[in-house]
Amino acid sequence: AARVLRIRGRNAMSNVELLMTRSGVAEYTGLTIETIKTYRRDGVMPEPDVIYDQKPLWRRSTIDAWRNK
Repeated sequence: AARVLRIRGRNAMSNVELLMTRSGVAEYTGLTIETIKTYRRDGVMPEPDVIYDQKPLWRRSTIDAWRNK
């Protein structure tokens, strides 16, 4: 299963959105972790939504928007 963190919006549980690690993004998109690292280095991927414990994390909606460009 994709590694994710759940974050809660200030007002309601309906604002919960998943944050994905590089491995979660890899599993979700079918890309390899190395490709994700390269895309990030080369500016192909969107910037992470959050950096937590020195790890980049992306909202699923951010990845979906990037993939749908």
